[in-house]
Amino acid sequence: MSGRIVEGFMQFSDLLASWLEEAKSEGRLKPGVRIREVADFIVTSINGAAALYVATRNNRFPRAIERQINSYLRMLRA
Repeated sequence: MSGRIVEGFMQFSDLLASWLEEAKSEGRLKPGVRIREVADFIVTSINGAAALYVATRNNRFPRAIERQINSYLRMLRA
């Protein structure tokens, strides 16, 4: 089971990285953005918020991560 979870994590991170790479090639991201690190950060943040939501049923965590990821992505824009 844990192997499938890791595989899913990696596939989602790869998809995000491909979208970010496309944005970078179009000049929509600041120079020096570390695509792989950004993609992994987003996926781990979402996974953490999901785990906290499941444990608490508190919408605070998914809402906060949505706002913070949006803010983070705005900072990466060129």
